[in-house]
Amino acid sequence: MRHILIRVSREAYPDEVATAEKRATMIAEEAKSGSDFALLAREYSEAHNKANGGDLGFITENQLEPEFSRVAFALKTGEVSEPVRTKFGFHVIKVDERRKGASKDVLAQKAQFKEALLEEKRNAALQGALARLRRDAKIILYVK
Repeated sequence: MRHILIRVSREAYPDEVATAEKRATMIAEEAKSGSDFALLAREYSEAHNKANGGDLGFITENQLEPEFSRVAFALKTGEVSEPVRTKFGFHVIKVDERRKGASKDVLAQKAQFKEALLEEKRNAALQGALARLRRDAKIILYVK
């Protein structure tokens, strides 16, 4: 997924918002007419990822702003959105490719990682308890 951001704050004056929206709309129209989206992002985007053509990589719905996600996940592969307003400004979104099931893999890996961390903490606590017991133990040997 790629995007082009035209920044405008939520507190901006109406004329600033209108100017930003008009600019985003012109960029969206240019992208829809067949212009290279990555080149447009490099030229116009005000996002941190403009240098790599606005590439966001593969994302899941809950990673982004709700307004952005609603539009982005409704697009078909290759489709370009109309400008979408978020707290950052106006985004023009393009879906390059979709992968199904990646979020389930990530959730499974997260669960495995969490379990491994818990096991590591249990082992550390057990080793600490054994060390304290050894240190504080008084062993008396009776030899016959």
